[in-house]
Amino acid sequence: MSNERNQWTKLIPVFVLALILIIVFKTLDNLSGIGAAIGHFFRVLFPFLFSIIIFYFLYRPCAYLEKLYSKAKLGFFKKRARFWGVLTVYLILVAALAFISTLIVPILVSSLIDFANNIPSYLDIIADALNHLFAENSLFANFDVHQAFGNWSSDYLLNSDNVEQLGRGVISVGTGIFNFVVSIIVSLYVLLEREKIAHFFDRLSRALFKDKTRDHLSKYLAQVNKVLFTFIASKGLDSLINFSVVTTILVVLDVQYALLFGIIAGLANFIPFLGSLFAVLFITLITLITGGPNQALWTLGFLLLFQQLDANFIEPRIMGYSLKISPILVIFAVIVGGAYFGIAGMFLAVPVVVILKQILLEYITLNLKKKES
Repeated sequence: MSNERNQWTKLIPVFVLALILIIVFKTLDNLSGIGAAIGHFFRVLFPFLFSIIIFYFLYRPCAYLEKLYSKAKLGFFKKRARFWGVLTVYLILVAALAFISTLIVPILVSSLIDFANNIPSYLDIIADALNHLFAENSLFANFDVHQAFGNWSSDYLLNSDNVEQLGRGVISVGTGIFNFVVSIIVSLYVLLEREKIAHFFDRLSRALFKDKTRDHLSKYLAQVNKVLFTFIASKGLDSLINFSVVTTILVVLDVQYALLFGIIAGLANFIPFLGSLFAVLFITLITLITGGPNQALWTLGFLLLFQQLDANFIEPRIMGYSLKISPILVIFAVIVGGAYFGIAGMFLAVPVVVILKQILLEYITLNLKKKES
């Protein structure tokens, strides 16, 4: 009996290994389904994740106004300083959104529709220029850009497939507006109840982890918080400056789609090193097509001058310290983030890499000290 039991005991590792192999095989066999499930999960969580970004962006003005209200002579404001500070910031935010929706959005939508309708003609102009360039080079003499990339016609945006995509786009915009409203509401509660939320997670960590593990975890989370706060809040403010200055430069130079290009420059600024460069090149290229070489050269010169001023003076003053990350690592992070998570991945790739880098360096330093001692 004992021999049979020993034989069965020896077979247990084999059964466990077989079970693991089956699980791995089924996982690899259903990667698309797992990826879709993960993607759906993150789409559901998006309003809550975006509310954290809003929290980081609005925390400083809320804290500043809370401090001012706490010094007020009237007890009506002094006793509820946080409430009045948060309320003031959100009233300003609502007023800004109302201004944007009534004055800026109509201009932006008009520019966006006109730009989208002109994309086929812009692509044709670029293709003709490349064909002319290749014709002068014997190596590419027989290369036809139109044949390689397709023929773009003026009714490109009017076929059935693009009408269907337009319908999906309208639904996507509606979903985006709903998610944004939910994010605003959630961020409001996070700002008002931030100390209670922090206290809850502190108690939870005490219950789940030993003191030493909890101390290390708290240290890493503090670093994560610092990087995210610096990147989101400071980059957000710097991006607003980029939007305002670039839009002003383009309006003064009478560049077509000035407001649209200003928004592109502000959003691209969230991608360190690469974002602003690509924005400048894109704006210059379209300006070359719509306004000619002279206007494009002036645009390129002023935008490059401002980008140097921003990179060497404005942004370092706002952020307080550099992210200290190699440009090669930034390029790698942006490409990988964009490939797997789209535009949002490109924006968040750099702070995630900075966080991982700091945690890895902490781990290496800690283990080297142990070995030396």
